[in-house]
Amino acid sequence: MTEAASTEGQTKSAGWLVLRVFDEPVQVFTELAARPRALLPIILLVVVTGVFAFGTPADVLRQQARDRVEAFRERAQLTDEQVQEQIEDAASSSSRALIFGGGSAAGLIVLAIVSLVLMLIFGATGPEPIKFKTEFAVLAHANVVSLAGMLLMVILMAFAGIDNPQLSLGFLFSEETSPFLYRFANQITLFGTWHMLLVALGNKILSKAKGLGGPLLIVGGLWLLVKLVVAAVGGLGFLG
Repeated sequence: MTEAASTEGQTKSAGWLVLRVFDEPVQVFTELAARPRALLPIILLVVVTGVFAFGTPADVLRQQARDRVEAFRERAQLTDEQVQEQIEDAASSSSRALIFGGGSAAGLIVLAIVSLVLMLIFGATGPEPIKFKTEFAVLAHANVVSLAGMLLMVILMAFAGIDNPQLSLGFLFSEETSPFLYRFANQITLFGTWHMLLVALGNKILSKAKGLGGPLLIVGGLWLLVKLVVAAVGGLGFLG
């Protein structure tokens, strides 16, 4: 029975794995555990990052740059001319290329680091070690959900005319009265939460855990910790 399932798993195409992670994640991660592959999700990460970098309307990029510059213009002692120059430059081809290159590189680096951390944690707590290639394949496929969220944002900005799509829980708090809670809630999105649940499910399968509770506690705890740190550091002015 196990050998038959493994043989069937090897016939699944890379495209099938990417598409079915939305509705058949258990089967996708079981297939990846037997035969890890990550090339197509990596290609999609680069492509979607490019769509985001070059498809985001110029006005949106300028407004984001204006918000960043205004946050530190006094400390940097920028003149009005320098501020305006940075705002206009935000929508230039060179700036978009930097967003594309930096975003692609950052996405791959984060995937690699998180894969290493989870590989060590679940490999140490499970019945047998987990290979980095397998962990990376699971995380890369789970990340496809976040890429779908990124595409949705570009579509809303470019075609629906929504400059700042509210896909997070940031609307629950006021940035003026509760800045920390706003920054924290603004990181909680439907696609991000879905992504986190998929990572927990994938590691349940890789570590052969009896239930989802333990993997969810580990992955969800790390996920919340990172968002708390980002919200706190953002309040110190180091993040945009």
